[in-house]
Amino acid sequence: MLSGSLSIAKMSDMPPIHRLPAELILHTFTMAMDDLWERGYAVTNPSSTDLPWSLTKVCRLWRRLAIDYCRLWTHMDVRTDMAYGEFSSRFASDPVSLLRTALARSGQASLHISSSDPNPQWY
Repeated sequence: MLSGSLSIAKMSDMPPIHRLPAELILHTFTMAMDDLWERGYAVTNPSSTDLPWSLTKVCRLWRRLAIDYCRLWTHMDVRTDMAYGEFSSRFASDPVSLLRTALARSGQASLHISSSDPNPQWY
């Protein structure tokens, strides 16, 4: 009985966000990403504040949940300027690493890959 009261005491000391079930947090992540995906967002063109990358920076719990949740990492846009080092400074300095990281984190989930050229040149 004493250990049960200790568990309750420990839970009450936890921040409220840590008391939520992981499934509820993941559902919230999914809802946020679904909205972005409908607008054409891809994980391979992030700034440091873009989802899902920013979810990994909130706390250890969110980092673990976000990294392990394959569905967050499935939408990728392979841009031609990634290969030529012309990637905007607003974005990460190594976009190929971002692509590799997103591919690794997507696990066995179905991928949604698009290709774009921000500076198309007609020959």
